[in-house]
Amino acid sequence: MTDREKNALKLKVVDFRRFGFIFLFLGAFLFMGSVLPFENKTIIKADILVGASLLMLLISILFLWRMKRAAKQYDEQI
Repeated sequence: MTDREKNALKLKVVDFRRFGFIFLFLGAFLFMGSVLPFENKTIIKADILVGASLLMLLISILFLWRMKRAAKQYDEQI
């Protein structure tokens, strides 16, 4: 593996970690919006927020899983 490929793999690890944490924080933020009371809150709006927060958490898990896989591959190449 060349240095250029190693650097690209390391940058992927960093990007996957960033995206994973961004989606994790976004999911937590949306979940807080579903729990906190606000005016004109309906069951449908709360369900949409809970569904969106679960989707963001699943996307976060996907990115963090891909980050671990890329980090393992990077460690094997070194």
